[in-house]
Amino acid sequence: MKEEKIWTIEINLNDDFAYSCSYHVDDLKSTSSRNIRAACEKTKNDPWVLIGLATSHSEALDKCEMIRLELCKMHNRKPYGI
Repeated sequence: MKEEKIWTIEINLNDDFAYSCSYHVDDLKSTSSRNIRAACEKTKNDPWVLIGLATSHSEALDKCEMIRLELCKMHNRKPYGI
């Protein structure tokens, strides 16, 4: 059985959720290694948190946009950015 690549969707807690650059899509392996490294180094200034998973890059980008629009709707904001 072929293993599908898992994609992660993260949001930067220090940034404005309405801004598209507040979101980051990466593969699970890269995200995991970055988070493990941050945990080992005990860095408290890594503002990225995992908010979603997807099975393709395009699905991750679609979910990222859906999450951004939902957060903007919840907070009565208009999305902006790239």
